[in-house]
Amino acid sequence: METVQKIAIFGGTFNPIHKGHVKIAKLAIEKLNLDWLYFVPNYQNPFKNKQQSFVSGEHRYNMIKLVLPEKAKVCEFEINKKGISYTIDTIKFFKHRFKNAQLYFIIGSDNLERLHKWKDINQISQLSQICVFKRDKKINKKNLKKYNAILFDNKIYDFSSTDIRHSDFSGLFPAVHKYISNNYLYIEDLLKFHVNNGERLKHCYSTAELAAEYAKILQKDAKTAYYAGLLHDITKTWSIEKHREFLEQHNIDQSQVPNYKLHQLSAYVWLTKEYKIANKNIAKAISCHTSLSLDMDIYAKIVYMADKLARGRRYPGIQKLRDIAKKDFNQGFKEVLKANLNLLQSQGKIDEEQQKIYEFWINQ
Repeated sequence: METVQKIAIFGGTFNPIHKGHVKIAKLAIEKLNLDWLYFVPNYQNPFKNKQQSFVSGEHRYNMIKLVLPEKAKVCEFEINKKGISYTIDTIKFFKHRFKNAQLYFIIGSDNLERLHKWKDINQISQLSQICVFKRDKKINKKNLKKYNAILFDNKIYDFSSTDIRHSDFSGLFPAVHKYISNNYLYIEDLLKFHVNNGERLKHCYSTAELAAEYAKILQKDAKTAYYAGLLHDITKTWSIEKHREFLEQHNIDQSQVPNYKLHQLSAYVWLTKEYKIANKNIAKAISCHTSLSLDMDIYAKIVYMADKLARGRRYPGIQKLRDIAKKDFNQGFKEVLKANLNLLQSQGKIDEEQQKIYEFWINQ
């Protein structure tokens, strides 16, 4: 007599996959005595917020592969199918692939509330055993009973993909965290979360676009320049207290750091210590985009120039400076330095260190 395989389907956006997802998978494998559990990342969820940043199926698939527990695989059916993902189509796919298997379908308790609205839910419950893991203490017992679902007695985990996209990376496995930073994933979500200011966001995007343009002219890496420009002001809207508290949390000596340097320093620390960006050129460029430094590389100069000349900036002579920079970047750099030095001197806002840095680059 042929042994009936036990196969579980664990669908979701996994945007990105986190420790909670893997803990649930391991629990299901153990409690249901599964032969295999399949993570099935969807292409487009009919119930998800369309405004949410959605990284490609390829990236989400790759991240899942990095953290697969024993007896787990990942299936690309919904990603390859494209369009809106309906569970019934996935169930039928697995039923065809594993004709004699007992299928289990794993969902979070937050889905119970609207389970009766799912396309062909009655057929789903007939073709598979629905299993529910607790996301919170509230459980829709009516739908649990109606569709004969199994409720796991699991610990409620604090990890969520939304938290990760809002800068709490504690739920990430190191391998996934590295993949995210290597591929610049969730940058726009994180930027919006930290900046939370429409005009500042516009400036970040304008700076990024101009930085990429300069990089192409100079035959440098446009992606590096773009992301350095995009992220240069990621902590700009923080309060002085928040900057200093954040730096203290990371054991950064700030006793000699004036307020005007705080946002470039906190951005650098956030990028290197929390997001863990792999591209050091980006981090270095951002670390001196306000104060400048004596060892600025070409990307630091590009970000400085793009910041000062970005679309949306308005001050006397800016268009002339833009024109010079397009024709001769190095000359444009010197002219922008001169203009900014004159402004700072007229406002009495320049210290001895900055004065030396400006004069050094102007005289190169």
